[in-house]
Parts: sequence; structure tokens; C-alpha cells
Amino acid sequence: MDDTCCHDFFAHPASTFHRRFEALRAFFLDRHPMTEIAQQFGYRYGTLRNLVSEFRAQCRTGRSPPFFTTPACGRPKASRLEHSSTQPDPQDTADCHQLALTSGRSLRTRVAGVFLFLPLLARLRFDDMVAQAGYPGSGMVPPGAALLSLLTLKLLDKERRRHITDFDFDQALGLFAGLKVLPKKSYATDYSYRTTRSCQQALLSRWVTSVAPLLFPDAQEFCLDFHLIPFRGEPEVLENHYLPTRGKSGSQCPELLRLRAPKSCFLLFQRQSHPR
Repeated sequence: MDDTCCHDFFAHPASTFHRRFEALRAFFLDRHPMTEIAQQFGYRYGTLRNLVSEFRAQCRTGRSPPFFTTPACGRPKASRLEHSSTQPDPQDTADCHQLALTSGRSLRTRVAGVFLFLPLLARLRFDDMVAQAGYPGSGMVPPGAALLSLLTLKLLDKERRRHITDFDFDQALGLFAGLKVLPKKSYATDYSYRTTRSCQQALLSRWVTSVAPLLFPDAQEFCLDFHLIPFRGEPEVLENHYLPTRGKSGSQCPELLRLRAPKSCFLLFQRQSHPR
């Protein structure tokens, strides 16, 4: 009877655990030299020596390794008693109606400093400013919450709207914006295209009118200065100016800086539609 295939099964194991089993069996049971075993089963000498040491330690503690079991990959499977449904866990939604304002609720966040800005927003009645400026909104995300979500990125020094994805799970930032969590990147991007210049001008006008008495209660004089900011829109109506930081010329928007003394703050008025 030809048993070559049966002999090859033990002499040339294919699976990882079977090869490890045969190598350890040849060392502990057959007493073959370790260099010979390493050459026969394709191990390096140092690797085989580590396997022998680990096997000794496991046997001394009463733990025998499962040679013929396939290691589980990915997430461990939950028992049926823990999860009766195979559906994924529902994700939090940016919805003002799901915001929990129960007394004593505590949240953990790494960016709690944004809440220092809330007293000023409440004093200026920021929600009323946004509503009067005509910003769009929805039943789930009112106009004020949408603007506060975008303002959160500015307060965190994030330059692009896609960075909101790094914080759309933080319920503390959702509380700052009046939502359960911050909206997704797609909503933030789409909302920025729904706004109009008239809305921005109306909001900035009301913001400057309301915040100036708080920042400069006793200001009696001011100075003016011009500043150029690179403009990346349609360049037909703008002239090219020298960009010191980039070492070349490009389209820029002339900006008027108004500095009220003796405070060290300034107000910025931008007019993109007029060339210098």
C-alpha cells in the first residue's frame, strides 16, 4: 500500500500550527538536534529556540498551546445572549431634539476651552443675530447650531471643513453647538455653499455693532491701516500685488484695518468686489 501522501502530511506540514507541532515533537520526543529540526521545517535557529522556550513555559504553567486551531481574525464574535440582533450599533445624529440637558450630566472632552466663548455668545444673543441675518437651517439643525458647528472649527484652529470628522463623535462639542453631536463633513460642506454674501454681511454688521461696545467701551480715537489677503476666486476684478510670504505677485483683496486705542484689538472689513 502506497502511503506516500500520509508520510508527506507529517514530514512536510502545511499549516503553521501543524509545522510547529512537528518541530516541537521532533525536539522533545525524538530528541533530534535543534539545527536539524530548523533546517527540516524551515525555521531559523533563533526562532525555533524561542518556540521551545515558550512551549516549556506554557507546559510548566499548565497551559498547552492549541496547535490545530485557526487563530481568530478581526473582532471577537459576540454571543447571542449579548446581542440578539446582528445590526450595527446606531450612530449619534446631529439633532437638536436629541440633545440631553439633564441636570448633573458630565461629559469628557480634550477641547473644553471652546466653552469659554459661550458667555460672549449668550450676551450678544448670537442665535438672534443668525436668524435675523437670514441663514438657512432645518428642523434638526437650526441656523444657529449650523453656524456654531462651523465656528467650532475656527476656535479649534482647523482650517478645512473636512476636519470636522475628527470631532463629530464628541458630545461635548455637540453641546456647544446645541446638538447631540457635530454634523458630518458632507453637511458642513453643503451648508457653506447654501449661504449667501448678503447673509454674511448682515451677520458681520450686527456682530461688529454688538461686540464693539464690549471690547472698546471707552474708545475715543482709532487708526487705519491697509492689509492684503490672497484671493483665490475669479481674478478678473482684482489686481496683482506682491505677496511677501510667497515671494511673488498674485490676486489679493485689500482689507481695511480699524484699530481703536488704547485696546490692542482690531476690526476687519473685507471688500472682495473692489480692486485696489
